[in-house]
Amino acid sequence: MGVALEYGDLYFVQMPRRGLCLVLHPHDKKNYRLLATGHDRMPNPDISGGRHWLFVDRVARGREELLGSLEGARTVGAGVYAIVFHDRRTHLAYLLESPEPLSNEQAALNIRRQTSYVIRGAKELDREGTRLVLIPSADRPPDELGADLHPIEIPPLLRKAG
Repeated sequence: MGVALEYGDLYFVQMPRRGLCLVLHPHDKKNYRLLATGHDRMPNPDISGGRHWLFVDRVARGREELLGSLEGARTVGAGVYAIVFHDRRTHLAYLLESPEPLSNEQAALNIRRQTSYVIRGAKELDREGTRLVLIPSADRPPDELGADLHPIEIPPLLRKAG
């Protein structure tokens, strides 16, 4: 079993001119981290070995501070995540809570109900500009890593337009 280093809320957001981004909000911190993928989708979790670069675009001290960086963004998924150390590797595992059920949009973005990735550079998640590498690890679902992810009510990140 792995050792959980961090738990929190996870949001997938689509941003104009930036593509797909992730927002991580650790449960034990006030920080919100905006991770830019530089791509239009997540790496395919069924294909092991490919590398996908991310970088820490923004570390905000609270939700309101983060919202200024998310102008024009829309949430395409929300759930919980864990960063887990297992077999000498650090993994980012998540369980998506919404939308329910998943639509073709999430499938096109390679967003699954639950999956995990090996993540390199996770020690520097609170430093803007840090480069991270995601490597699909389809053979390691979150529960096998020791990521104790349970459905909870995820607070909305973005306000509804209207």
